[in-house]
Amino acid sequence: MGRDAVSIEMDLYEIAYLCGGAERVAQVVLVALWQDGRIKIAPARQRVTVARPESRHPIEAVALEVVPSTGLPLWRVLTRIAAHPATARIVSSLRAKGLRRSRRLRRRLVADPGDGLRRVAVLGTPGIEDRKLRKIFETPDPRLAEWARPKIRLRSTIENPAPDGRRMKRAARQLERVLERQSEQSGHDHGGGHSADHGGDFGGGGGDNT
Repeated sequence: MGRDAVSIEMDLYEIAYLCGGAERVAQVVLVALWQDGRIKIAPARQRVTVARPESRHPIEAVALEVVPSTGLPLWRVLTRIAAHPATARIVSSLRAKGLRRSRRLRRRLVADPGDGLRRVAVLGTPGIEDRKLRKIFETPDPRLAEWARPKIRLRSTIENPAPDGRRMKRAARQLERVLERQSEQSGHDHGGGHSADHGGDFGGGGGDNT
């Protein structure tokens, strides 16, 4: 790839894409917006609401745009950001620099992940410094987890195992499409139960609670 790939100047979201794809980009931008209080996340219901719609980067603008005034479940926000054309354009930017995703490049970035948001971009959830925020991303939304379970009858009495990461991502995309169709049919976004979230919003900017 010519020059040492690690020495090529990359922005935060390019690093995130190289290390974790579109899903990592979505995660990093939400962490960035949470840190300075531009969004809030209710821990119990994992619902994202916008506190200050101020963007400093195209990906931030996308993240704020996809969240309606009533808020949206975290997994839906992540899915919408990951699927947005602005996120796909990161690939073009990387190609212009002669970069593409590879295990070798990812290993080199992981060897020196840095700190702050860069660490999240490289490592994903384990790189989130704030313990409470990290726990939110570590805990799957129970409704999404149920959707991701195999829809089969087991002859044994053993319960279906918890869905793995790939199944969760696939279920998120499938459920997002179903909900979008339902929303189009009804003419509005269903944000049921959002009023119960506002009292327990988890605002950013408070520092690490370890």
